[in-house]
Amino acid sequence: MDDFKNALEELAESEAEYSLEYQNLANIFWHSLSEEDKLFAFYSVLKRLTDGELKNHSSYRGILYDEFGFGPESYRIGMDCGFLELHNAIYIREELDEELKRRENSK
Repeated sequence: MDDFKNALEELAESEAEYSLEYQNLANIFWHSLSEEDKLFAFYSVLKRLTDGELKNHSSYRGILYDEFGFGPESYRIGMDCGFLELHNAIYIREELDEELKRRENSK
C-alpha cells in the first residue's frame, strides 16, 4: 500500500511540475508576441469561447474539440489554465437563470 501511495504522490508532483512548466512556456510565448498578434490571439480565443459557451451551449470537451479543433491532449491543459472551472461556472449560472424563470412562470 505504501508503494501505491508513494507512486501517487510522485505522479501528483510530476503533474504539478509539468503544469508549472507549461504555464511558464505559455507566458514566455505570450510575451514574445507583438501587440497586434496578442490582439489577434485574444479575439480568436474569446470568439471561440463565446460561440461555444453562449451560442452553441457546448460541453467543455465540445468547445475544446469542435470550437478549437484540439484533441484529448487539450483536456488537462484546459483544466490547468482554469477553463473547466470557467465553463462550469457559466453552466451553473445558466441553470440558476433557467430555474428562476421556471419559478416566475409558475406563479
